[in-house]
Amino acid sequence: LERAMGVAQHHDAVSGTERQHVAYDYAKRLSRGINGCMDVVNKALSNIFQNQINTEYCPLLNISQCALTEQNGKFYMLAYNPLPRQISTYI
Repeated sequence: LERAMGVAQHHDAVSGTERQHVAYDYAKRLSRGINGCMDVVNKALSNIFQNQINTEYCPLLNISQCALTEQNGKFYMLAYNPLPRQISTYI
């Protein structure tokens, strides 16, 4: 995870000045970091809900596309606020 954060904050990654093969490497490393985080969250939720929950992620939310919500009439959604303060926003 720490490596993925370093990649995401590198000046070439932020500005987009890296070469294409480096951009592919950045994307691969970030993807591995995201998947690792998902594993940790899944384990935590499994412990909290005593294995009575199936977790799915919608990675294309920036384009409002999620097969789970489009194909099911009923589902539960968990929203996480990473900020150190309470906020009010639309989901």
